[in-house]
Amino acid sequence: ELLEPHIGDSVLHLGAIGAGGEKEHLWLHGWIKQRCDELLGIDIDEKIAEVGAEGYDVIRADAQQFSLAKKFDTIVATNIIEHVPNPGKLLSCCAEHLKPNGVVLLTTPRTHIPWNVLRELHGGMDPHPEHKMWFCRATLTALIESKELEVQEHRTWGFNRRGTTAPDKAWRVAERLLSLAPPLSR
Repeated sequence: ELLEPHIGDSVLHLGAIGAGGEKEHLWLHGWIKQRCDELLGIDIDEKIAEVGAEGYDVIRADAQQFSLAKKFDTIVATNIIEHVPNPGKLLSCCAEHLKPNGVVLLTTPRTHIPWNVLRELHGGMDPHPEHKMWFCRATLTALIESKELEVQEHRTWGFNRRGTTAPDKAWRVAERLLSLAPPLSR
């Protein structure tokens, strides 16, 4: 729903391996491949060789310092920016590889969910062990704009997972509704 309208003819997918095991880790990359004419995946994970052997156009590279002789209509970077030590370098690489009027589809986990607030009150958050940092809307916007990219839209979204609790589902609905509200001004 969020990605499909923005998938261009040529797509660069950062973090193409993603999380999961066996063939499950290919779901997003495979989904994108069905919707574009040209797709290149980048990941530092060693599994990238297996993905290439399955017929996907992929290379092993660091999303913070890749250099390709090509520009893309769309760059997909879903839940990767919080994993890298220097997110500014990742965004600079995106800007260098984006065609005029192209889009970067960037997602990152939400920091202000009730469970994280409660965790902070009881000794601190427990982020994913591979996360280097968390972003709020203001810091992410400032970082994006510092790389001469323009934020076109912020959206809060969730996905249905097995084992998601009723309170978590209720919070996701509330977040989606809050994301539609106009921003407050001073």
